[in-house]
Amino acid sequence: MIGVSVRGAAKTLRNLAGAAKNVRLESERAMARSVVLVRRMLTLEMTAPENRDAFWGKKGASGNGLSVRSGKTRASLTPGTRIYRNGAALIGVVGSAEKHLKLHEDGGVLRGTSPKGYLRIPTAAAQTAAGVDRWAGRSIRDIPGAFLFKSQAGNLWAALHRGKGSPLELLYLLKKSARMRPRRIFARTRDASRPQVIELTRGAIRTVVQKANA
Repeated sequence: MIGVSVRGAAKTLRNLAGAAKNVRLESERAMARSVVLVRRMLTLEMTAPENRDAFWGKKGASGNGLSVRSGKTRASLTPGTRIYRNGAALIGVVGSAEKHLKLHEDGGVLRGTSPKGYLRIPTAAAQTAAGVDRWAGRSIRDIPGAFLFKSQAGNLWAALHRGKGSPLELLYLLKKSARMRPRRIFARTRDASRPQVIELTRGAIRTVVQKANA
């Protein structure tokens, strides 16, 4: 009869059992760090240098990022770290419920929502220092001294006349629709963050395996 004794077998089995539990925990921690990383990268994409024009005022970023106006878009990003499991898959979520972000992402046509179906595109004269429409939510007819007229080119404008001798101020260009180009902020961030997210996950699993084999 030949007897075989494996030293440390009980310890190894215990380590492997513990590793199975630790893989789940460490992968969730790695995903939480990944979500924080992606959210930070998205925030930077939404803090691009602004582009200003003497007539149109703040026009947003000239590149594919978004510049800051009210800060509401950045604040709309999913707060905290939201992690879900779908079978064996671990999913981290960073997103926003703001509908205009889908237009920025994919591009498309933005249509007017006023009673007559017009978009109001503000000039510098109708913007605050932050580039926000100073009369947002108010009808043009409620702006003292404001009126509508058509230019020789056929464009509809809202203007303001402050009194005799004062220059005419163009406030808004009114259009039925405007086309927005795709900026691919989320897709670009996803692709840029993928190597770091993979490394964070691999590093967490390597640590668990090393501890199990110690």
